[in-house]
Amino acid sequence: MKHALFAATTLALLALPLASRAGNCKLDINPVTSGFFLNPTLDKMTVRSIRSVKPGFDCKLQQGDEIVQINTQTVPGQKAKTVQAYWKSLKPNQAVTFKVLRQGKSLTLVLED
Repeated sequence: MKHALFAATTLALLALPLASRAGNCKLDINPVTSGFFLNPTLDKMTVRSIRSVKPGFDCKLQQGDEIVQINTQTVPGQKAKTVQAYWKSLKPNQAVTFKVLRQGKSLTLVLED
């Protein structure tokens, strides 16, 4: 339980810089991890909640979407620190492409300012 809480806290923190970089959307994620708790492997990462911080902006992601790729960075099977470093490398106002699974269907969603 401590491992999951630590991983959830770590990954929730990386959503904060993404909010200003992904089309003005604030994203809260729910990671499912395995392995060593200081750098666990991401088995699955789903959107817990998302909201626009800019009135009228469409965040496109929905609660329950499973994020499988962010631009060229795959998510399942990657180490948490690898994904975290990638997210931190995104530039402000940079378009971000998410590949997600929504109700069993694969979608590509582009968020841009």
